[in-house]
Amino acid sequence: MGSKGGTGRQGRGNSRRLPARGAEGRRHQVPAQFLFYELFQDEAAFKAHQESAYFKTYIAEQALPLLAKRERSQYVLI
Repeated sequence: MGSKGGTGRQGRGNSRRLPARGAEGRRHQVPAQFLFYELFQDEAAFKAHQESAYFKTYIAEQALPLLAKRERSQYVLI
């Protein structure tokens, strides 16, 4: 999470951000695997998040190039 720490920066329209990684003692623990669960109020809030200076600097420019693999899935609450 870099210098921000904690659960990261809450942006406008981002109501929940929950980073997680494999817990010790779990059968399928993968220490280098992380899950970032983010919940946005709507599609506009999600797009605004991706266009923010914070996302472009810390995620797109700094974090993503360090990843061996990136998989994304999007879901809609029902």
